[in-house]
Amino acid sequence: LVRPTQNTPVFFISPGGEATAVKLDMPENYALHDLKVSGAEWIGLIARDVSGLDSQLLSFDRSTGKVMGRYVYPARVGFALACVDRNVFTFVTAQDDSKIRLTKLARR
Repeated sequence: LVRPTQNTPVFFISPGGEATAVKLDMPENYALHDLKVSGAEWIGLIARDVSGLDSQLLSFDRSTGKVMGRYVYPARVGFALACVDRNVFTFVTAQDDSKIRLTKLARR
């Protein structure tokens, strides 16, 4: 359960219904906008402002909230992280002709 504001914990809810609050170790003045589960980590899309122009993609340890990695991707990909499948990030990208495209990026 994610609330897109600064300094609020993420609530991990187990299949049995137990809720655990995890505070993410995020850069100052950034807010969490999206969070995807990938194995033992969370992939978080964070941004400094509402436009999403100053955004980052971070990997967080699900049990501690510590940053495990930072990912850089081309600006043309956009701000809509659709899903994560272990080593592949899929983004929804708007095109000039009012169509959308799925863009897949692999981790390095």
